[in-house]
Amino acid sequence: MKSSFRLFFSALLAAFLLCSAFSAPALGEERITTRNILTGMGAIKPVNCTHYLLVQSPDTQLWGVYDTSGELIIHCVFPALAYGEYDCFVASHSSKALDNLSALVSPGGRFVSDYRYGIVKVYNDRWAAGWVVSQGDKKNYDYTPDKKHFYNIELCDIFYLGDTPRKIGTFSRDAFAQAAAHGDYLSVKDRAGNITVYDQKLQPTNLKVSKISENIYGVVRYALMDKAANKILLDGFTAAKEVNTRRGLLFQLTRTDFSGNKQMGVCTLNGEWLMPLGSYTIASVSENYAVISENERFGLYSYSLGRVVVPCEYEGFPTSKQTVDPYECNGYVSAVKNGMRCFVCIESGEITSSIPDGSPDYTVIGSTVYEQLSTNRYRFTSPTGKKWSIGDSSIGQIRGDGRLIVFRSIENSNYGVYTQDGTLALEAKYRNEPIITDDGKVILNTLASGYNLLDVTW
Repeated sequence: MKSSFRLFFSALLAAFLLCSAFSAPALGEERITTRNILTGMGAIKPVNCTHYLLVQSPDTQLWGVYDTSGELIIHCVFPALAYGEYDCFVASHSSKALDNLSALVSPGGRFVSDYRYGIVKVYNDRWAAGWVVSQGDKKNYDYTPDKKHFYNIELCDIFYLGDTPRKIGTFSRDAFAQAAAHGDYLSVKDRAGNITVYDQKLQPTNLKVSKISENIYGVVRYALMDKAANKILLDGFTAAKEVNTRRGLLFQLTRTDFSGNKQMGVCTLNGEWLMPLGSYTIASVSENYAVISENERFGLYSYSLGRVVVPCEYEGFPTSKQTVDPYECNGYVSAVKNGMRCFVCIESGEITSSIPDGSPDYTVIGSTVYEQLSTNRYRFTSPTGKKWSIGDSSIGQIRGDGRLIVFRSIENSNYGVYTQDGTLALEAKYRNEPIITDDGKVILNTLASGYNLLDVTW
């Protein structure tokens, strides 16, 4: 009986140890959790600086849009799809502009225009245009996307993207040369140089602007949103700068009193103060933050938290072109202080790690820093200051906020993924290189199950 009990206990202990070997993280590592968000897709392509994914149906081979949480945004019904800014997309039957076979797809796919445009232009979250184009040349053209291809605009359809997206009018070639969006208003310059400001029904107004640009100049700028839109009172401010963001039009406002004291703030088109008027000078405005300055040093103000999250102690904030917000990288901000590139935790405002700014020995992507020690050997520094190394591997993709690092094993030529603190998230067993989205999701292309989207947490 005792012998049987000992055998049973030994077997139970062995089973426990075996389970522990597979479930417990190694000493010094954190537990990794992976979760399938999308599986078996024909293809998945991340849209830079957004949470969007272009996804191809494995059955129809048509394209649609999901976000990185797995929510379906636009059904897979389009032969080809590309991002067009401000949550709009461009569907097409041809990649050549001169074929004039592209269409505007409004946010959420609520409206799809005719397939008749060579170029679709999205001005802000309220206005877009579809251009029917013809061939131009270097000496005679209306538009060039790259200084290599030149087009003339023969016709321009205008779309209003408000509550009910729709086409609201058409301009002939002579009536349209340029346009700029100002919240609910659109200013259009014709080929004779005349500028007209139109309302949401594309009716001309008595409002005037001094030139086509992202800003409205002169005293009439203040009356534009006050008397006509009746949404934001700009009278009494000595300067107003428009900033088009994905959350809509924002105003960077300045008020100066008789003593010359300045107050600056950030306001929405509807009059909501994201950053109340204060003594800080505003250097720049993004979707979620304002860079502020005091005594020639810079800091960061968060609209959502309603306070200064990074004090005005830094010489500058290098921006990232790969992240959803140009300043934030996975809860950290990159800032320069006394010649050092620092990572500052937004939650605490404290510096967590730093390296010499501008050093050729370091590569900075989002909140991850690495240096190449020798061939196929690298040392990383996480934003928390943890240093770790990998060897016998080459570095693949590090995208967006830098929280995940793709590597390729020299031993078996397969790909795997590390977290930015050195924890192995996915073993090197994938023949195709994983794709990292800007917000840290993993896209895997496997022959057996197609394209899959994974969420990796630790």
